[in-house]
Amino acid sequence: MAWYAFGAALLAVVYSIFVARYVIRKSPGTELMKKISDYVHEGAMAFLKREYRTISWFIVFVIILLLVGLSLQRGFTYALLTVISYVVGAFLSLSAGYFGMQISTRANTRTADAARRNFAEALNVAFFGGSVMGMLVVGLGLLGLSLLYIIMLKITGDTVMAASVLAGFSM
Repeated sequence: MAWYAFGAALLAVVYSIFVARYVIRKSPGTELMKKISDYVHEGAMAFLKREYRTISWFIVFVIILLLVGLSLQRGFTYALLTVISYVVGAFLSLSAGYFGMQISTRANTRTADAARRNFAEALNVAFFGGSVMGMLVVGLGLLGLSLLYIIMLKITGDTVMAASVLAGFSM
């Protein structure tokens, strides 16, 4: 079943790539629209950079807590596997946010430009621009969970333990 989930996750990620390419190929509008879009994009990326720097400290703190707390309670191997799941989950979550922000900030001006011509076209660009983030969150989340489960099952040989350490991923 995990392989089916992995396949579905790959479809979601591939869909996101194709839709992102569709959105980026749309006209960004006039020179003024492009200039404003660049400022919005630059501000959004600066925000993400600052946010991710702050989150990285939190991630390190949680890693230490998990290693210490779970090692005392369930053993070092369990703690280490849970931390690996946690780090993979955090990385994929941050990646979805980064790539989603890349596309959504670029989709704004393309939606505005499309609206100058046709409401339906503008709605399509806006919808597809927003769907990239949604599909990446779902696709990368399912991709991470399915792959981690498959790997943890190979490492531990125990379905209960393999599923249990995935709690770190959800954090």
